[in-house]
Amino acid sequence: MKVREASYPENWQPPMPITARVAMLSAIRSLEQRGVRDVRLCSIDWIAAPVGAALIYATGRWDLEGVHFEAFFVAIHDGTEAQYGHYGGDVYLVNARGFDRAGNETYYDTGGEGGPRLKRYADFDTDDELMFESVSPETLKALPKTCGLRGSP
Repeated sequence: MKVREASYPENWQPPMPITARVAMLSAIRSLEQRGVRDVRLCSIDWIAAPVGAALIYATGRWDLEGVHFEAFFVAIHDGTEAQYGHYGGDVYLVNARGFDRAGNETYYDTGGEGGPRLKRYADFDTDDELMFESVSPETLKALPKTCGLRGSP
């Protein structure tokens, strides 16, 4: 996996962003605390807006309420907005893609109002499209093939 550090202009005033290592460890911890097994980090990217964050893509295995997930996206605050209460290493968002027992494509999202939710892709409406502002369904769909899965089912 190619690891990139966050980059900001030379005249950037502290707080400085966390390292890629801190971001990746935070993402792994967040997924494992949810019960995701066999986590494999696939890539890391950084954004400065709408919030400074490390964007981490991963695969793994997680079963929740009859849905089996294998593709994950975790956004971690990079610490550049600590003055607003967004501390480096804190989880900003977690999305996952999987299938229910009937084979329906289903997503897990922590970014919506009311806390984490599961929703079948076929039931999405325009309000649900906000989930994909940071990661596309196509990207999540491709992760198990492009990155691979660790361990046995």
